[in-house]
Amino acid sequence: MKNKGQVLVCFIIILPILLMLLALVIDLGFMMIKTYRVKDTVKSAIEYGLKSNDIEGVETLLNKNLEDSYTITNNDNIEISVNGSYKAILGNFFNKDIYKYKFKYIGYIDNDKIIIKEG
Repeated sequence: MKNKGQVLVCFIIILPILLMLLALVIDLGFMMIKTYRVKDTVKSAIEYGLKSNDIEGVETLLNKNLEDSYTITNNDNIEISVNGSYKAILGNFFNKDIYKYKFKYIGYIDNDKIIIKEG
């Protein structure tokens, strides 16, 4: 019995699965980076707003650095909610936003300290 070519056939069958797994790992990495950047931008905007008491400046800062939708609430504290999505490699393959995120941060001043919580 001749077994030539069996390894090549198995490799060709498994190659698409390996490429999809690699794309998934890369997508998750990019998604984590994007989420951390958005969260850091929101925290910086809240800190700026609490220090300067300038809500228009907070909106300008968010407009420059975010392409996601957000809402700002300003009472005694500053609350920013962000809704966003990320398409990435697999999203382009399936033509939809696969990764969606939603979070809210609340910042206030307590005893002359700026406190920012995820809520």
